[in-house]
Amino acid sequence: MIDIHTHILPDVDDGARNFEESLKMIKESIKQGINHIVVTPHIFSPYIKCKTKNEIIKIFDEFTKNVKDAGLNVNLYLGHEVSYHIRIFDYFKHGEFLTLNNKNIILLELPYDRELETFEDLQYNFECYGQSLILAHIERYDYYSIRKLKHLKSNNVYFQINASSLMKSHRYFKKANKLLKAGLVDFIASDIHYNRINHMQEAYEFVTKNYGQDVATKIFYDNPSQLIL
Repeated sequence: MIDIHTHILPDVDDGARNFEESLKMIKESIKQGINHIVVTPHIFSPYIKCKTKNEIIKIFDEFTKNVKDAGLNVNLYLGHEVSYHIRIFDYFKHGEFLTLNNKNIILLELPYDRELETFEDLQYNFECYGQSLILAHIERYDYYSIRKLKHLKSNNVYFQINASSLMKSHRYFKKANKLLKAGLVDFIASDIHYNRINHMQEAYEFVTKNYGQDVATKIFYDNPSQLIL
């Protein structure tokens, strides 16, 4: 499997706090059947530790070497989970954050407390620069109904849900299933942190059982493979 949204880079945000935790999280990912991981530390978020893009790249390069030295059979790629900021487009034009694996696609976290009324303008501006958007954990935004999301979605806007949201006890279980039934889910990712359980294998089995092998293959393999090829 391919996991496109993780917080395993050590000591840069609210994800892994140190290298030992990072290794533990990677080992668990491998047990889940994941062999490609996109590392997506937060940026423009209260959780970050004021690391610049170049600092993140340097930390990632060293981290990748250390993971290889530890003998872990996994491929790592780099990007940012970009929290919405009023100047986000200016920051993008000045090259201040990372797209996913240096592709023309941005993992975007929207505000939790309010609908972004300017989203369609923002999406259009990014599209003019050849950039597509993946909206992170789309099920968490309570202000978005399925109907609104159908209107919002276009060829350059994709939706990601968290694997944990497909666990029956999760508060977003019903919303995540509605998204799947509506055919709106493009990616399922772990969004793993040091204090969260990785549910990717369970989510894959759930989707396969309830929505079919073709849907599971598309969401867990085919779509994310476009980010690492």
